[in-house]
Amino acid sequence: MAAYAVTNTSPAAFTYLWSQHCLLATTPQDRIALSGCCTMTAGDLPYIWPAYRERDLRVIGPASDGFALKSYALSSAGGSAEIVNPRGGIQFSWDGVPAFGLWLSYGGWPAVDPVHQVALEPTTASADHLCAAEAIGQAKTLRPQATHRWSVRMTLTSPNRRTLV
Repeated sequence: MAAYAVTNTSPAAFTYLWSQHCLLATTPQDRIALSGCCTMTAGDLPYIWPAYRERDLRVIGPASDGFALKSYALSSAGGSAEIVNPRGGIQFSWDGVPAFGLWLSYGGWPAVDPVHQVALEPTTASADHLCAAEAIGQAKTLRPQATHRWSVRMTLTSPNRRTLV
């Protein structure tokens, strides 16, 4: 488990944004499972997990897809995200942060030398940068001498512990 804390030692309020950016090496045999994150947004487009346009986001695509997507959800307390496959998986569960980001690039980003990667990102806001978090009213503000604590637990899971698709 990773325990995080930020303390404002200044005499003025402090506004911030935090996100875990754990890039994972995945294969098309892997699947993504989310718990506590149903309604997601990609830009201004809301969607219900796992259906994005005509794509099932639980299914990890090959690098030849040329697909990239960054989306967010406000998550319930005790949310989790997981990569699973017949060999086992890894689960991220969090407490104390209200949002979750999902980054998918199946050869769709960047334009030169595109990559294949997945990132499961517990975060303090549904935004990529502080100005955007402030614009949607999700930036965290710490009063002077205040502390915000949160945690993320990473758990290796056993093979075939549940069926996802």
